[in-house]
Amino acid sequence: MTVYRDLPALRRAWVQWDTEESQSSKFNSVDFLRMAISLVEIGVHCEYRFLPTLLPPHTQLTRYDFDAPLQTHRELLRALPNLQEVRIRRHFDDDDHWPELGEPVDVRSLRRLYVTDPIIFDYLRAPSLEEVAILSTGTDVAAGYGSLERFLTRSSCSPRRLVIEGLLHAQSTAAILQKYPSFTEIAVIEAVLDEDISTFLALFTISSSTPSELVFPHIREIGFACRKGDTILCPLFLDMLDSRASVKESALKTAVLLFMNSHVEPDPRSVARLEVLRGAALQVSLLFERDARERVDEWLHNFDWT
Repeated sequence: MTVYRDLPALRRAWVQWDTEESQSSKFNSVDFLRMAISLVEIGVHCEYRFLPTLLPPHTQLTRYDFDAPLQTHRELLRALPNLQEVRIRRHFDDDDHWPELGEPVDVRSLRRLYVTDPIIFDYLRAPSLEEVAILSTGTDVAAGYGSLERFLTRSSCSPRRLVIEGLLHAQSTAAILQKYPSFTEIAVIEAVLDEDISTFLALFTISSSTPSELVFPHIREIGFACRKGDTILCPLFLDMLDSRASVKESALKTAVLLFMNSHVEPDPRSVARLEVLRGAALQVSLLFERDARERVDEWLHNFDWT
């Protein structure tokens, strides 16, 4: 761990341990930041065991990224009224033990939120929220969407972007997009390729038999990220876009297909179809490897610590 020496002038900090041995028992807390009175952004990744982070008494933090027990996150959110962007990574808790709900924490300035478990939404209120990202895992994915819906109703917010990392539950996603048309941007980062790409395409492909409530004419941006992929995904993705282009008064302007760990060369016919769609004023992008991973980082509110 490298300690920045001019602590009162420090504005951004990231703390992590490379190995379990480096996070030895001689550390009981991350305490050197108490003098960082100019700090506005912080990330602390404990990974091996939880260490409390001691902050200056009058901090102006606007962004944080912590892995910590939920109760610690609640305390931080209450104590940091200027937060605009937060990554709540619940860790070091008993997975099945959740604190009593009580009064939701009111994070009034929050604009961007990422949570590693949708149940976290039950503990929050964020009336100014613009973007929300969810790590969707486990056996009862639909229940997590219920927490999201209650959170949106409680917050009376109008977020524009929804990002789902992991398992996509099509029925619940459709219900959220129907009930909250402020969502004009949707992005999915797949967990299991064969399941998620087919679910994703089915959710947004329009045919003569598609119920009107599943057309989602308000969606302006659609994105899908694959950890691995092959050439067949390009024409399938373009089929979905073609189906949406036929909808009158469609708001769709941008579509992105990302291959994070591979470089997939589209076939000549797909290249020609891309040009036709672009000629119709639709911004369609295929991004690969590093460029794709950087776009995913943007979706997930990842801090640029470089």
